[in-house]
Amino acid sequence: MTERDILLLCLREIEQKLNWGSSQQWTNNEYIKLSNLILESTKLSVSTSSLRRLYSMLTDETISFNPQSETRNALARFLGFVGWADFTNANKKILSKEKIPCKKKNNLFKIFLSSVILIIITLAVLFLIPAKEKKYNPELIQMEGKHLVGYDLPHTVVVNYNVSAYPNEIFYINFRDINPENGDHSQSVKLTELKGTLSFTYTHKSNYHIILHDDKNKTLKMLTVCIKTNGWEGYIYQNWPAHFFDSTHIFKDGLMQLNKHNITDNSLNSNNGYRVFFRNNGNFNLSCDSMELTTRLKGSVRKELVECSHIQLELFGDSSRIFLTFMKKGCEGSIKNIEIAGNRFSGKSNDLSGFTFDIGSWNDIKIVVKDFTFSFFVNNIKSCQYEYKKQIGALNGIRLEFKGDGAVDYFYLQSTSANKGSYVFNF
Repeated sequence: MTERDILLLCLREIEQKLNWGSSQQWTNNEYIKLSNLILESTKLSVSTSSLRRLYSMLTDETISFNPQSETRNALARFLGFVGWADFTNANKKILSKEKIPCKKKNNLFKIFLSSVILIIITLAVLFLIPAKEKKYNPELIQMEGKHLVGYDLPHTVVVNYNVSAYPNEIFYINFRDINPENGDHSQSVKLTELKGTLSFTYTHKSNYHIILHDDKNKTLKMLTVCIKTNGWEGYIYQNWPAHFFDSTHIFKDGLMQLNKHNITDNSLNSNNGYRVFFRNNGNFNLSCDSMELTTRLKGSVRKELVECSHIQLELFGDSSRIFLTFMKKGCEGSIKNIEIAGNRFSGKSNDLSGFTFDIGSWNDIKIVVKDFTFSFFVNNIKSCQYEYKKQIGALNGIRLEFKGDGAVDYFYLQSTSANKGSYVFNF
């Protein structure tokens, strides 16, 4: 067994431990989560870029990556070993035992029979006896936040939690802090007390999630933090930090728009991928559970490439969110996440063709939410309807993302309840 074989074995065992599906389907979110889990478990840091390079070795034999000893030790400790040498020795011993020649036929038969029995037992445990998923009563787990809406920076939120109903379980609170100014500074805190208080300070304006989850990364409670912007603002991201623009630069010719020509200092390589974002955080006095949204938008498609460009629309409620991904026709299988009030759908296991259209042309989008029913329309054609149970809550943030250039003609919001407000954004 070569050193590369042992390394690949280690990566596969981590993949099995996480139970997130094949690593070939992992996105950047999974690598960020794994990096955080390794840091929390071993106190050793492994970057997301290193994890991506390592796992690419599983599918491409031509890739050769020799990680540092600290990285190897972190991977081994995450699996419960003392270090890389311990993991290596354990697996080499298994291999050497398989190669020991037996002089007596009787011993050979016993070893063969024992191996067959061991294989049968292992298969029974892995495939015939399904692992029981931990079940929790959400009413018995408490997480409440203070100062969840902010106006100035820096801004500190306070979280009170109570997990005393499950004294034998392991829980974490993850303060998500991913923003275009300085990257990912999320912090995951293991709860050492059954009841207590935590705080976290944000230094950039955005919408953030605070997530209480178990040791299997199952989300149990979520809070949304909104740090308000001064109306609409936009940014172009290719590398940290992003290029920011206020409303005086993104409103042009009756549109809200940004493209590569807004970057004048030659710091953007248009041959490489980049993304355009628009966001507006504030108090809209509207509920995501009784709301009608209409907008007209257009993305960009690089015709010389066969790729699945996308547009994303995210509406932040104070309890949950609406997260939609639009792609060009034929790419519905590549849609990784549609989320409505905590219910997630992917194109791998659902027909999401209703969220595909010619994103390089102008499209009229309409969302109607009323009586816990979400309805979605594209160019006046109803393409999706979904009923949900958990409240999304008050609208406190809007985010639009375009892979490549992006433009918005108008953005209207109004309540579907009587005597409620409305917002009209004509650019």
